[in-house]
Amino acid sequence: MNPTVILPGAATADIAAGFAQSLTMGVGQFCTNPGLVFAPPSLVPALGEAVAATAGGAMLNERMCDSYTASTDALAASDLVTVVSTGTRPDEAWAVSPRLFSVPVSVFEENLEKLTEEHFGPAALVVTYSSPSELHSVLAKLPGTLTGTVHAAESDHAEAGEIAEILRRVAGRLIFNAWPTGVAVAWGQHHGGPWPSTTNPLHTSVGATSIRRWIAPVTYQSWPDALLPAELQDANPLGIPRRVDGALGVH
Repeated sequence: MNPTVILPGAATADIAAGFAQSLTMGVGQFCTNPGLVFAPPSLVPALGEAVAATAGGAMLNERMCDSYTASTDALAASDLVTVVSTGTRPDEAWAVSPRLFSVPVSVFEENLEKLTEEHFGPAALVVTYSSPSELHSVLAKLPGTLTGTVHAAESDHAEAGEIAEILRRVAGRLIFNAWPTGVAVAWGQHHGGPWPSTTNPLHTSVGATSIRRWIAPVTYQSWPDALLPAELQDANPLGIPRRVDGALGVH
């Protein structure tokens, strides 16, 4: 669910617009969608207004549309959470509307398994807290996830460090004062985390190792050096990094 912790110093109305944009990007179908937010109660109205101002869109297929609608309707009917706001739903096939719910941290922790079920699409649950210290035990109990985000002002840095120490045990990528839906195919990026997240590059398009998903390895056995592709010739005419007997280098 890619938990996002908004600490008190960062809980301003300005942050709500960024949250709504990240939540609804791709109709909430990015696997790094911020579906779980921990925030002070004072921020909930701004988050609700931002989500109410958004429009949904078409899901990838009818099954996903039906699943999102059924699961968020069930959550709305639950006596555990409060419906904060709902965005608009376009008049098109398989379209859904963004939805925002809230719950106190004590209720969330008591119903952790039920309230950490993913609602694939533009839906999020805001868990409200009075003090950042209330979050330590519940964050440690979260299931494995791809990302963990902390929004903090300079006055929150001590608390941010404590939160990051907990999140690094449940998340594969830690983000500071940004949103998890921005990713890149770069050496400093990866797409994984503890189970049920994945560190298998065969199932991701994020990070440099994701190139393995798109290649078809070929081995050349007993071929004369002159007939090998330039990438494999002993002289390495392309000057590329290669592994020789497992050793990486330009050789």
